Amino acid sequence: MSKPLVELHPFYNVFVYLNRFKNIELPYRGYWQVRLTSDGSSCSEWDVKVEGKDRREGEDTLLPACTQSRCAVSRTVEVLYTDEEFQLADGFIFSFKANGSSKIELEFTIELWYCDKDQPPRLDKFQKLNSRRMSLSLEMSKICSVARLVHWDYGACASLTLSCIGSLVSLMPRRRKDPPDPPLSEALTRQYGEMCDSLLGTSRTLTRFIKNSSKHIGVELAHDAWEVESRESMVEGLVISPSPWKTLEMDAISLSTPLDALFKQVVELCGRNEGVFRHLLHAFSVWQSRRLSEAFFTLDAPSSALSSPLLPLSALYQLISTHDYIRRLPLHPLQSPQLDYTEDNMAFVFEWAFVFEEVFHPCTPSSSPSSSTSPSAGSLTPSSTTTPESTLTSSPSDPQQAYTESFLERLTEYAEKKESIKDEVECIRNQPLFDERIGEENGNKTGVHLIVLVHGLEGARDDLWPYRSSLKRMLQGREVHFLCSRINEGSTWGDVEQLGKSLLKEMDDHMASLRSSVTRVSFIAHSLGGLIVRAAVAREEASWLHSRLHTLLTLNTPHLGLMYAKKTSHVGLTLC
Repeated sequence: MSKPLVELHPFYNVFVYLNRFKNIELPYRGYWQVRLTSDGSSCSEWDVKVEGKDRREGEDTLLPACTQSRCAVSRTVEVLYTDEEFQLADGFIFSFKANGSSKIELEFTIELWYCDKDQPPRLDKFQKLNSRRMSLSLEMSKICSVARLVHWDYGACASLTLSCIGSLVSLMPRRRKDPPDPPLSEALTRQYGEMCDSLLGTSRTLTRFIKNSSKHIGVELAHDAWEVESRESMVEGLVISPSPWKTLEMDAISLSTPLDALFKQVVELCGRNEGVFRHLLHAFSVWQSRRLSEAFFTLDAPSSALSSPLLPLSALYQLISTHDYIRRLPLHPLQSPQLDYTEDNMAFVFEWAFVFEEVFHPCTPSSSPSSSTSPSAGSLTPSSTTTPESTLTSSPSDPQQAYTESFLERLTEYAEKKESIKDEVECIRNQPLFDERIGEENGNKTGVHLIVLVHGLEGARDDLWPYRSSLKRMLQGREVHFLCSRINEGSTWGDVEQLGKSLLKEMDDHMASLRSSVTRVSFIAHSLGGLIVRAAVAREEASWLHSRLHTLLTLNTPHLGLMYAKKTSHVGLTLC
C-alpha cells in the first residue's frame, strides 16, 4: 500500500500533576524527590517542561520543580517524621510525537530519589531507591483524564497521588512531494475523514470535560465557544475544493491551532483544581472496587457433591486465570502492572452453592398414588410423621395434589434447615477471636491501637515490614502504632515460654514511651512468632492485656506442632 501524498503526524500533550507525597516508612531522614522518566519507545521528539510558575511563592523551598535531561523532577522535601505529608503541587507538560497508531501506550517510570541530609541538596547528590513502571493509554479522538494513588514498598515505602490529563493537540501535515497534486481519490477522502474524526472528536471531549468539571471548579463557564464544525460539512468542502490535498493541509492546521489552545485552557482551569482531582481519584477507587469484585466466583453444585471430592482449587485457579474473560477486563488508563490487579497477580475467591436438586427440579409424578409420595434417593426426609396413606386421605382421587403437598412439605423443611444453618454460621462468625472477656473491661476505642508484629524462627524485625507498610497505607488517619519485635532476635531456638515473657517486657517498654494510652492490641505473627504470642498472652502477668486484645493473625504458625521430614543418606553405586 503506497504512502499518502500528505502525511499527518499526531502530536500529544500530557499534563502530569504531582499532588501529595507521604512518608509511610522511608528508611532515612533527609531530602527526597520524585522523578518521572520515559524511554520514549512509543514516541519521538520527546520534551518536558514545568507548567506555570511555582505556586508556593514565599515558602521555603529547598529545590523547586525542574527538568533535567528530559526528566521531570519534583520539588525537594525534607522528611523528618513518620507519616509526614507534603503538598507537592508540581505540574509538568510532556510533549511528544506518536509513532503511528490511533491508540498508543505512553510508558514511563515514577522514581523515588534520596539525598543524605548531611550533604547539600543538589541534583547530582541524589540516588534512586525505588521505582514504579506506569503506562498511560491515549486515544487520538478523546481526552484522557485520570488520577490514582502510587506507592513504593520494600525498602523505601511512600505514597504519591497524581493525575494526568492528556490529549491529541495537533496533526501536523508533511508533504512527500511538491505539486502538481493528483485528483481527489477515495484514499484521500478516507484520510480526510479520519483527520476530522480525530481533531473534532478531541475538541468535543475537551469541551465536555470542562463542562462536567465546572461544578468542581465553582465557576459557571460560557458554552458558545465550544461549538465545532461537523465532519459532514468539512468533507463536503473537500469534495468541491479545486486543490483537495492543499485543503487537507490547511484544514489540519486550522483545526489543530484552536485544539492546542483548548488543551491549555483545560490545564489552566482543571489541572490543579482540588475538586476535579478528588473527583478523578474517586473514579479510580470505584474502578479498583469493580476490578476486585470480578475475582469472586460462585460455583453451583448439587447436594450429592457434598459427599464427593470437589474440583481442586489449583485447577479452578488455572481455569479462570487463563480464561479470555479475565484478559478482557478493562484496564485503568493509568496502569501499573506492579500495583493493579491483573491475571498475573489476581487472587480469586470461590464459593460453592449446594442446591438440593430434587427441591428445585422435581420429577413429574406418575399416576400411581404410592409413587407420588415416595421420596427419591437423596431427598429431604420430612420432619412430620405423616405417612403416605394419611397424606392421600384428603384427596385420594387427586394424585397431583398429593404430590404437590408432599413437595411443599419438603420445600418447607429445606427452608427451615437452610435458616438453621445460617443461624449456626452467624453464631460462629460472631465469636470473638480471643476470650469472651475481651473488650468488656475497656469499651473505649478512641485511644491508640497498637499492632505488634512478631517474626519467626531465626527471623528479624524487618521480616514483616511489608505488612506494616501496607497497613499504614490503608489505615491513614487512624490512631495506630506499630511495634516490630526485635527482643528475641538471635534467640528463637530458646524456650518458647521465655520468649513470650521477653515479648511482654518489650511491649511494656514500648507502651511506656507512647504519649497516649493503648486501648487495643493486635498481633501479626509469622511461624514461630504465633506460638510466642500465644505463650505471652497466656502468662499470668499478661492479665492487663486481655481486655485490650483485638485481633490475632498468624501466618504459617504450627499450632498443632511440626513434624520434620526424615533425612536419609544414600551411599553406593548406581547402575544404569
